[in-house]
Amino acid sequence: MQAGKTEKVEPFTIFYAFQLLDLTMKRFPAFLLLFPALFIILSCQKNDTPVKDGILPIVFVHGYSGSGDSYTKMIEYFRANGYPANKLYTYDWNTLDLQSAPKNTKPLRDFILDVLKKTGYDKVNLIGHSLGGSLTFNYCSNTEYAGSVNRLAWLAPYLKDRTKIPDSAIPTLNLRSNADYVVTDTSTIPFAVNRVIPDKDHNEIASCKESFAEIFTFFNDGKEPVTTIPEDDRILISGKVVSFLENAVGSGNTIEIYEVSANDGTRLSTTPVSMLHTDAKGYYSEFAAKKDTYYEFEVSTGRAADRPIHFYFEPFKNSSHVIYLRTFPPQSSFLEMNTLAYFMYDENNNNASDYTSVALFSSATTFKGIDFSLPTPGFSTYTYNGRILHTPNWPSSSNGLSVALFY
Repeated sequence: MQAGKTEKVEPFTIFYAFQLLDLTMKRFPAFLLLFPALFIILSCQKNDTPVKDGILPIVFVHGYSGSGDSYTKMIEYFRANGYPANKLYTYDWNTLDLQSAPKNTKPLRDFILDVLKKTGYDKVNLIGHSLGGSLTFNYCSNTEYAGSVNRLAWLAPYLKDRTKIPDSAIPTLNLRSNADYVVTDTSTIPFAVNRVIPDKDHNEIASCKESFAEIFTFFNDGKEPVTTIPEDDRILISGKVVSFLENAVGSGNTIEIYEVSANDGTRLSTTPVSMLHTDAKGYYSEFAAKKDTYYEFEVSTGRAADRPIHFYFEPFKNSSHVIYLRTFPPQSSFLEMNTLAYFMYDENNNNASDYTSVALFSSATTFKGIDFSLPTPGFSTYTYNGRILHTPNWPSSSNGLSVALFY
C-alpha cells in the first residue's frame, strides 16, 4: 500500500559527468560532447509511470462495525488468481458515524484518486458490503465521481432505495443470501445482475468463495476463477493499526512481534523478533513470518493512559497486506460500540466467573459480553471450527488485553 519511490537525477551527477568528459576529451570539438552527455542523462532517468497490466485495481469498502480486514479472505482469493497486492485496496471509514459517514463520499473520492495515481489506471472496480453498499451507492450517484468506477459489486448491501442502481453506465452486481438476518430486505434490484448465495449469514457473504467467484467472473468478463488458495513459500505480513470501530489512525504506534508457544501462548523469548512502527496513515511495514509458527503482536500507542493490546495469531499460511490491529477509541465511543466479538472479563471484580451478561453489551446484536474470571498466571484456550488458539492471562490493569484472532 505504499507508493513507489521516484528516482531522480541530481544536478551534481550530470555536472560530474561533464567534468570527466572534459578531462579526457579536451582536444575534441565541443559538439561531440553532446551525445555522450545526453546518453548519461537519459540512462540515469527512470520512468516512474506505473505499467498497465490489464488488471484494474479493486477498492473494498467495509460495512458497519467493520474494517478493511473484513475482506482478508476475499483478498486471498484474488491474490490466488493473479491479482498483486498493489491492485487490492481497502478503504476504512468511521462506522460510529452512521448518520453522515455513508453520505460523506469526498474521503472515498480522495482515496480512489490516490489509487488511480499509484496504479496508472483511470477506473477502479468497487465493492461494498452492508452499509458500505450505501456508501458506494452514494459515491456512484455523484456524476463527477461515477466516471472513476468501471464496475460495482454489492455484498448484502444496506440500501434505502432498492428500486435502481446508482448509475446506468456502471454495470452492477447485487449478491444476497436467504439466511441474512441483518439486512432482511433481499429483494432484487432492477438493472443489476442479481445473484443469491444460499445459506450464508450477513458476514459470511463477504468472505465466502461463492461470493468471490461471482465477483471475479463479473469483473473479468465471465472468466472462471480458481477457488483454492495455495500456501505461500515466503510469507510477508503487513497491515494497518486503526482504532476500534472508528477506524481512526495515528502515527507512532509500536508493534512488538514475538514467537509464542503453540501449547499455551507464552513468549519463546524475552525480546521481540521484530519491532515495527506505524506511519501517518496507520500502516506498518512488512514482517517476514515463519511457517508453522504462532505469533503475538503487542500494540502500544505510547499514550500514558492506554494499556497495550496483545493479538494472537495462528500460523500464517499466506502473505497478506491487510492484517489489521486495533487500539481503543475514546470512552464515549466505546459505550456506543457494536462489533463481532466476545468479551470475557471479571466485570464485578469478585475473582469468580458468574457467567452473567455484561450490561454494556445488552443492546448489541452482533457481540456479547460475559462475566468470566481469568486468573493469572495461567492461559485460556479458544476453539473455532476445530482450530485452537491459546493466550496467556495477562494482568489486565497493568499488561493490557488479549485478543485471539481467527482469520
